[in-house]
Order: sequence, then structure tokens, then C-alpha cells
Amino acid sequence: MNGCTKLWPDMLKSRDVEVFSSAISAFFDNTTRRPAAVRSSYLAETPDAMPKADFSGVVDLGGRYRGWVCFSASRGLLSHVLVSMGLGVYTDAGHLDLVGEIANVMIGQAQRHFGDDMEISVPRTFPGNASILVSESNSLPVLLPMTWNGYEAVLAVQLIDSRRSAAG
Repeated sequence: MNGCTKLWPDMLKSRDVEVFSSAISAFFDNTTRRPAAVRSSYLAETPDAMPKADFSGVVDLGGRYRGWVCFSASRGLLSHVLVSMGLGVYTDAGHLDLVGEIANVMIGQAQRHFGDDMEISVPRTFPGNASILVSESNSLPVLLPMTWNGYEAVLAVQLIDSRRSAAG
């Protein structure tokens, strides 16, 4: 299992996953007036579990909650979101800014649920998917695949509550 030490029970609970699922749908509904359809979440047991993507945005977490949240999407999805936002420039820099912003919005919603014990970083962005994050993790990230306007994307969440993992 990729040498991972943490499994589902020590990580996100179903109510925690629902926070991220709701945040994805709300972001797309608020931004484009079309909600995203979020499918069933699952564990990414290998780096190959990450769907192919053109761009990824990651917010690293510290404090009581350690890990990261990553939004990965295709160029087409991001370009259509930019159109919906009234922006007409579709550069790699614009796509990277958008995936970083989406990851940031997702973790902002989660922080309301998890509380102020969640320290969040400035988003970092890169071309491609987040398979490297999965291979470097010491726990299994949860993947929340979604569809919007015919495009596929994924929100990956690797989150450990240090109090829970220290107690168990």
C-alpha cells in the first residue's frame, strides 16, 4: 500500500469529506452558476490513482491538522471557468492562478469546519497532476472526483488530525 502508515479511520470522517464536497459544488455554482457534480470519494492508494490533469493548485496545512488540499483540472475546464468569470485571457499563468484560487477557496471553507487550529499556506501551483504528492505522503489522500460542464477534475485531500493520530 505504498508504505503508507495512516488509513481512512485516522483521517477524514464522512462529515469532513462532505465539507469538501459541498465546497466544490458551491464554488462552481457561485462562480459559474453551474454546480459541479461530485462523485463518491475514495482513497488514492498509489500515485497512479490521481487522474490526469493539466494544472494543480496545492495548499499545505500545518498546526493541529497536517497535510494538503490539491485541486487538479484540465486546461479546458479552467478556460471555461475563466470565460464564465468574464475573463478573456487563457494563459498558463491564468490557469495556474485559477487552480491555486480554487484550492485556496476549498481550504477556506474547510477551515470554517475544522476551526482555527488549521494553519494554511499560500497556494502553490504547478503544471500536471498531483501524483507526486501522493507518492510523498505518509498517509492516503482522499480523492473527490467531480464533473463540471462535461470536464473531469479532482480535489485531493490529505489531512491528519495530529491529536487523533497521536492518541491512536
